[in-house]
Amino acid sequence: MQIPVFRALGLDLRGFHPGTVNIRIAPNSYRVKVPRITYRAVTWHPVARPEDFSFFDVRVLRDGADFIEGFIYRPHPETKPEHFQASDVLELLLPWVPGIHYGSVLTLATPTDQLAITLADGAHPGNATR
Repeated sequence: MQIPVFRALGLDLRGFHPGTVNIRIAPNSYRVKVPRITYRAVTWHPVARPEDFSFFDVRVLRDGADFIEGFIYRPHPETKPEHFQASDVLELLLPWVPGIHYGSVLTLATPTDQLAITLADGAHPGNATR
């Protein structure tokens, strides 16, 4: 339901699978810096309150070789308090990727000026995490 709304706002997601790949990065963490895109007060559902959404560039590496470009999609939790999302989960918008399943190991790379990923040991891995 959100794809046409985001397209009208200037973000064309037609090349992406119409669902997210949810990645749990625990015990690592992330901190939002400056999203590539933020939309505020988006009304996308006839009965839901307007929400804020941010998008961050991401490259997803699989098997240490091939990569897929997409977005980290972040509905702002403060604009949808009735929907709980664990703070260690990132939602990825990607083209359809055959072979990704529960338990797949993926490596994420994000621009350091958009989203900071911190490893559990406190290191900053050049903003890649597995």
